Amino acid sequence: MPVVRALGRWPLLLAAAALALPLNGARAQGLSEGFGQWQSRSGDCRRNLAGAASAACMAVQLNQRMAGLLNVSFLARGEQKSAVSQLTFVGELKPGSSAMACRNGRCSPTGLMQLALSSVSETSFDARGLAEGLPKAWPVNGTCVVAAQRLSCQAKALSGEQWSAEATTP
Repeated sequence: MPVVRALGRWPLLLAAAALALPLNGARAQGLSEGFGQWQSRSGDCRRNLAGAASAACMAVQLNQRMAGLLNVSFLARGEQKSAVSQLTFVGELKPGSSAMACRNGRCSPTGLMQLALSSVSETSFDARGLAEGLPKAWPVNGTCVVAAQRLSCQAKALSGEQWSAEATTP
């Protein structure tokens, strides 16, 4: 009995953790999950940074950390060769919208997605993919609509800055 008291609840916790491993392994083998990423080149893409004129972008990216929460990013060429500038709208799916279907970290949009936005961020990455400083971020009000081959976002910060972006995908 002294050994059991000395160990306390550790044996039970270890047993519970061991039982959870097969479930995690099943998920790793490709069962459906609620998170991942979808990315596409864009033939027609425009976006603006705070206080800047509209400029071309080259790709769009959707990141779903969990079903119901979505990041919509518009990627453009940076100021230096191979650098990337990223404008990201973050929001929650509105009722009636479909979350992306994800498997092994890769997702695909499954229908109309409308987001109520909570924040916008601007980030730049160098040619190695490393962030060039901290991202600039703002709390915002706005919306994004992701429909068949078309993405559109508009947001306004309480401090007055405005962002908009839209793209079509092949």
